[in-house]
Amino acid sequence: MFISYDGLLDPLGQSQILPYIIGIVKHTKPIHVLSFEKNFRFKDNNIALNTYLKEHEIYWHPLIFTYNKGFLGFIKKIWDFLLMYIFTFFIVIRFQVEIIHARSYLAGLVGLSFKRLFGVKFLFDCRGLWVDERVDKGIWNLQKFTHRWQYLFLKYKEISLFQKADQIVVLTKAVIPEILKIGRMDSNSNITVIPCCADYDFFNPLIYADKVKIRKKIGVSKDSLVLGYLGSVGSMYMIDEFLLFFAIAVKKNFNVVAFIVTPDIEEVKIKINSISYQHLGNKIYIKNANRNQVPYYLSVFDIMVSFIKPTYAKIASSPTKNAEALAMGIPLICNYGVGDLDEFFALINAGKIIKNTSDEEMIKVVEELYLVKSLGGRKLRDESKKWFSLELANKKYKNVYENI
Repeated sequence: MFISYDGLLDPLGQSQILPYIIGIVKHTKPIHVLSFEKNFRFKDNNIALNTYLKEHEIYWHPLIFTYNKGFLGFIKKIWDFLLMYIFTFFIVIRFQVEIIHARSYLAGLVGLSFKRLFGVKFLFDCRGLWVDERVDKGIWNLQKFTHRWQYLFLKYKEISLFQKADQIVVLTKAVIPEILKIGRMDSNSNITVIPCCADYDFFNPLIYADKVKIRKKIGVSKDSLVLGYLGSVGSMYMIDEFLLFFAIAVKKNFNVVAFIVTPDIEEVKIKINSISYQHLGNKIYIKNANRNQVPYYLSVFDIMVSFIKPTYAKIASSPTKNAEALAMGIPLICNYGVGDLDEFFALINAGKIIKNTSDEEMIKVVEELYLVKSLGGRKLRDESKKWFSLELANKKYKNVYENI
């Protein structure tokens, strides 16, 4: 049984849950999936997805994700957790479940309970230091009672999640020492690192002529150097630093444009219309994209800039968008302090990693933009495939299940 508080119909579910489940079911049949779906996506897409899953012997038990902030939201989240527990109970009993594969912390608490109650094997797919990440993102304010209570409770339960799991999956090597410390563990023998991977068949570079056509359609010159930004805009993803980096590149008189692919179009427009970036408006292109459109728009990028705030929890982070860009043969410009990026850049010439996002550091990298661009292409795609291919992830999950 696979439990996730994220939905299979979410963009994250399409890229980072569903492909792995399809891989796992090849050696573990059947699989029952309990997920929490956003109502607006579920109405339009549930029948097609359910049919597809049944063809693969994956039986889906979707529940509806609840929204609300404040105290009411807190109560509704408790209700969601109770539903997760109740539905898991009936699925475990009815289908004689032997393994619970829990994605992240809330699902992990349920998996831990059923290991204790029924002796099922418990795979904790950690996905990152979720509790601290919520504080880093500003989702939880520890000055508020309900937020502080949730934080302290989950930090306490985190110890058991790591201690009692039969197998643990994490996204980075960098977080392993921290997990051993949190879980008061002596050995990492049951910990497997599986970074956020990409489907290299789906994210496949286009031929040059097709790239030129897409650029023309968007309005970008074929001779422009395109700095790309992919994904949501939030406190962790440093859109302001991206715009500052782009402004420095423009000031250097490069023939450079920015292409931002994001669902948060209005928020980006507000930033661009501010006094600091008004003069760049005619050099910035913005689009939203569903999953099927992402490779199409990525093909416009010459370089992807991926600045992420290097907080404590980010040692456990493996950005999906980086793997997707590398699959397309697009070099990266990143900052230190995020997951295993430091090690990856030391082993593979994937672009440029900067010490910090100060003006001085950005100017140094801007002066090497064309060198970074030259690193892209088939060789980068092939080298990165050894780290981030979906096939590699599926092999590692197979080993995890064999160990269980």
